[in-house]
Formats: sequence, C-alpha cells, structure tokens
Amino acid sequence: VKTHGGKSDHECGGAGTLLWHDTFTDEDILVVNNHYMCSALTSSIQYSKLDDLHRGVDSFRTWIFDKSIDDHDHNFSEVELSGGAQLAIYRRNIDLFTQTAHIGASGGDKSGIFHIGPFQDLSIELPLESPELQFGLHIYPDGNVQMQKMFYVFNTTLELEGHISGVDDLIIGRDGVVVIRKEKDSSSYQVSFSKVVVQGGGRLVLESNGDGALVLSGTEIEVESGGSIEADSAIFEVDQFVIHQAAVVQANGKSGRQSFEPGTGVGLRGSGAGHGGQ
Repeated sequence: VKTHGGKSDHECGGAGTLLWHDTFTDEDILVVNNHYMCSALTSSIQYSKLDDLHRGVDSFRTWIFDKSIDDHDHNFSEVELSGGAQLAIYRRNIDLFTQTAHIGASGGDKSGIFHIGPFQDLSIELPLESPELQFGLHIYPDGNVQMQKMFYVFNTTLELEGHISGVDDLIIGRDGVVVIRKEKDSSSYQVSFSKVVVQGGGRLVLESNGDGALVLSGTEIEVESGGSIEADSAIFEVDQFVIHQAAVVQANGKSGRQSFEPGTGVGLRGSGAGHGGQ
C-alpha cells in the first residue's frame, strides 16, 4: 500500500497517512510517514487561533478529527510516526469539550511528534517488551498525558507545558531532551516526579519565561556524567540532588532572593549549600 502526502499553498502538506483497521479485533493502527520531505514553519500549534480558516495555515501536521459531534474518543492499538511526521487532534478555539485518545503501542524512528493540546487527554500503555516511546511529545497548557510509572526519553523530545500523570521516574538518556516550560503569564508552575535521572548525553531544560516560579519537586534528582540541566530560573524541591563529575547544572537567571549575598545557600533545617560554578 502506498499513500501520498498532501499539498498546501502556505507550507508543506500533511504526511502520507495510513489507517489499518482489523475487522476481526476491531483495532486501528495509525501510520504516518513524512519521509523527511520538509518541516513545519512553526514548531508549535497556535491553538488559540485554530479555526476552520487557520487550519489551512497549519497544513504540515496530520490532523485527527472527531468521528462525530458527540464522539471525542480516539483509540489506537498502535501509532507509528516516522520521517519527521507530526500528529495532532484537531479542535477549534471555540470548542469546550474534552477529547481523549488511547495508544497501546508506539512505532517509528523517533523523529515524529504527537501534539497534545488544551483539554486533550492522551493515555499511553506501552508493552513491557517495548517500554520506550518511539516519538516525541509536546504537551500544551491544559493538556494531559498519562503514562507508565517509568518514562524513558531516549533520542526523542518531550516538551511539557501542561500535565503528565502516572510517571514516578523520569529517565533522560542519550540525545533525549525534556523541556519543561511555564506559560509566560502564569504566576507559577510545578512539576513533580519521584526521581529524575539525566544520563550522559541527556538534557533537561527548564524555561520559566523570566517571571513567576517554575518548581521541579520530588525525592531525588541525579545528573550523571555527561548529562546537563539548563535553566533560566527554577526552584528545586527535592530530598537529594546528586551531580556527578563531568555533569553540568547551568542557571543563567538572576536570583530572586535579594536579601542574600550572591551564591548564598538557603536551607530549611540548617545552612544551605553555596554554588561553586558548574
């Protein structure tokens, strides 16, 4: 079976898309492959502008549409994204209902991205023999993704602006990038994991947009050799913070604690640790 992509006068058209339906099990497998033909003009979807007219402007991404005005649920036994393909569930900026999607397995070459917009809830139940997600995720404000207790990010990207639930341990491996981003106009944004491990070649990027509080909380954060944490400004609320040799924690924002000297640590039950470079 050969499927061709779409065409647009604004940017590249949608990727070649194939929906396999098993009439015996009543299961659907969604395959989207862009063959690295081109890329979207913008990395993010402007959901606040998304209407029937603006949809033609955002034409590169492959859109999933609701089956009817009363059916907002989407179930796939497997979703496969390859060749830089991007997938999203379409909703207009005037829609108030919640849309849900379920994925039983993932496939692809780790170059694709699934966008989860506002009031969209995606649940992913990966099989034990293949616990790594084979494409990246972009979770927008008021969007939610439910995953297994241990989430591996290897050679993919997770952009988190909304909510991720069910995950205790976040493991960022080689060529894996996790970006936790606070909305510019929000006063605070807190993300919690039991344990965060940044392995060699992995990156954790915290973007507070220069105002308000971006809080990463949990039991332990560990940055292994070759791993890095980059932040403009962030608050870490953890019991243990381990930085191995040749690991980097880089913070470029100015401290909000004006009453303390530069580099002074603040502790709740005693003296806090001062910083000494990287």
